[in-house]
Amino acid sequence: MPQKSRLKFKGSYLLAIAMLVMVAYFFVSFFNLKSQITERKSGIEEISLKCRILQDENDELERMLAEKDIEEYVEKRARDEDLGYVKPNERVYYDLSVSN
Repeated sequence: MPQKSRLKFKGSYLLAIAMLVMVAYFFVSFFNLKSQITERKSGIEEISLKCRILQDENDELERMLAEKDIEEYVEKRARDEDLGYVKPNERVYYDLSVSN
């Protein structure tokens, strides 16, 4: 009988270790998944913000098309996009005291 009780003790000891390893694995997996969910939610918020910005820009372009205001848009883009376009005989001054 002593040998059976030793085997029974070894079996329960191994079972307890296996259970602890499984519980540890589940905890690590849970917190890893929670971290991934948080990252994905912030990614969704960032993409949603970009989508709203692009939608606003699209709405503005559609408004300009409806009003036939294309020339104003082209001029604004040529001046604001650092393309260096200026009107003939126009002088452009740059404020060097403003840091970019």
